[in-house]
Amino acid sequence: MRASEPPICEARENNESVSPEPFVDDVLAAKFLSLTPRRIKNMARKGEIPAHPIGLGQRKTWRFRLSEIAGRAPIG
Repeated sequence: MRASEPPICEARENNESVSPEPFVDDVLAAKFLSLTPRRIKNMARKGEIPAHPIGLGQRKTWRFRLSEIAGRAPIG
């Protein structure tokens, strides 16, 4: 393995399974960002943070990956 490659490449070379990061709900995402779940859902609807809508229609369930929202959430 070269120094520039992330450790995940080594696991794939050794045929080890690498599980993907799990999705979290608005409550856990809110705790992570020190915001309210309502604010998290509003930010998701507006596209201010990366979010994954589940379901069709108006009332969607939102899921988040903490690694995606860690550096992209607006401050304030």
